[in-house]
Amino acid sequence: MQLAADTAQNARLVNMITSSAQYSATDRLRFALLVSYRNEDFIRDEEVNGVLVSRETEQLHGRLRCDYRLLKWLGVYGEVWQENTRNNVGYDYKETRATLGMRAVY
Repeated sequence: MQLAADTAQNARLVNMITSSAQYSATDRLRFALLVSYRNEDFIRDEEVNGVLVSRETEQLHGRLRCDYRLLKWLGVYGEVWQENTRNNVGYDYKETRATLGMRAVY
């Protein structure tokens, strides 16, 4: 639990729970899973159908990532990220992102 730093959006309080797990199948191949839940309360009430409503947002995130080390200093990765946001004043959305990349460490 923390006081929100996002004062431009009038967020008052943020509650967040996150859990993750990693599994190394070999010395070159690693999988990671992350799941998190976030709840935000807002200072400013919003009008919905002529009624003032205390705004609240809930977000559920999930991420699955796979890393493969090609060389000692070079690796590739792929990841899928799913985000589901519900808001009691009608700003619901779902988003899925996929990323492929290469990582070099010097």
